[in-house]
Amino acid sequence: MDQSGEELKMQTTLRMLMVIITAEFVICGYLVVKQVGQQVPVIPSINFDDPLLAADLNALAETARQGDSQEWQVLGDGLLGQGFYGEAELAFRQALDMDPQNAMAQFKLAFCLDRTGRVAESTSEYLRAAKIAKPSEALIGSRKNCLYQVGRNALRQEQSEVAEKLFLEGAGFLPAAYQYSKLLVRSNRAAEAMPTIEHGLEVYPNSLKFTEVRMNAFKQMDRQFEAEQEARMLERSESVMPTDFSLIFILPLNAMIGFQHEEEISEQLWTDQSLDLIAKKMNELLLLLEPTSHQKKYALRKSLIKVEYERQNADRMLELIDQAHTDGDFDAELLQREGEAYALKGDWERAASMWLRVVKMSPNAAVHEKLAQYYEASKDTPKRDEHLGYAALLNAKENYLKNQLEEAKEAATKAQKLLPEIATVWFYSAEIERALRNPDRARSNYALCVKLDPSHGRAIRGLQSLAEN
Repeated sequence: MDQSGEELKMQTTLRMLMVIITAEFVICGYLVVKQVGQQVPVIPSINFDDPLLAADLNALAETARQGDSQEWQVLGDGLLGQGFYGEAELAFRQALDMDPQNAMAQFKLAFCLDRTGRVAESTSEYLRAAKIAKPSEALIGSRKNCLYQVGRNALRQEQSEVAEKLFLEGAGFLPAAYQYSKLLVRSNRAAEAMPTIEHGLEVYPNSLKFTEVRMNAFKQMDRQFEAEQEARMLERSESVMPTDFSLIFILPLNAMIGFQHEEEISEQLWTDQSLDLIAKKMNELLLLLEPTSHQKKYALRKSLIKVEYERQNADRMLELIDQAHTDGDFDAELLQREGEAYALKGDWERAASMWLRVVKMSPNAAVHEKLAQYYEASKDTPKRDEHLGYAALLNAKENYLKNQLEEAKEAATKAQKLLPEIATVWFYSAEIERALRNPDRARSNYALCVKLDPSHGRAIRGLQSLAEN
């Protein structure tokens, strides 16, 4: 090859090398720019005893780092569910940077600010969330939920007039209607509040919140008889209407990751009635927690004891109870379960001795019924009837407090026959009759209670109030 051919070959080689080097520079530059441009998720140091949480959070962070607005929102959800509000706030802000119309990320950002005491900032963010909220059947993050939170913030800032206006505008949402009626009563406008209160009780007849505000309204209007009736109804009312949605919001997020997520999976297995699978899953989780001081360890162990009872595995029950005792856990429920284990093994005397201790520590109808079965087998009829009577009394009280009055009366009638000398039986019989609007029967039962126990203050007051009305 002549000299000119050599030079041409050299030039071609140099050009190819330049192309390769240039391409490498371009590719490396792109990767550097991409890496620099990526947001890096902020993950907190995990200092408590959840053996799964750090890995789960890191997995969410890696997905978010390479993902879009939704992945950053999911990372924020995981952080928020574990109480890491500051880190969750950063994740939700990044989700909004990527998609300003991400309404749930916007609501959750407002919630983070709310929970960290930045009330004015959270109000602004809730208002933006309300503006971009999408129509949905879900409550959390809905427009009415956002505006309700703004009203609650106004109350926290002692801006009662602003709060009242917001709650009035949102009165179709019953928690807002409750807040509105409460503000009216507090500002001496009880009569004005009554239509809203009555509407709330039409929807939630057993509502603790609306019953309480109606009682206060009656007091303010000097309608003492009605106020006393509402005061009595409070004992039988329930928290059927939430006014603070924090737990409803947080609990599903808490179950997204970490140990809580695995526990949720094991609880769902109950619906399949597969006791062997449930026991296997719970034993795996307990093995994870054994080296730790995680607060869920005791609850998980108790759940597993219940599973082993259903599986008729007395030895495993006793092993788990011993482990709980070694960890310093002693209570009536463990004692009850220990008795059940010995009953499975046929040692009824030992079981009964434990159940007798349970009914002194924390009486419950189920244990009294077990003791009644024991005394039935022992041919001890008086003891059997005594425990059947106490089981009936406890059932009467439970049904009364749930406002299930006919069931309560049936149980109280049984308790009267079995425990005629126990003052408490006649007191609750009187309360039940009074709630059923049978004042003569109530009066008679109060009188029997006071005869058996002259110092029974509630029965004495019950008689006095019936005499006055």
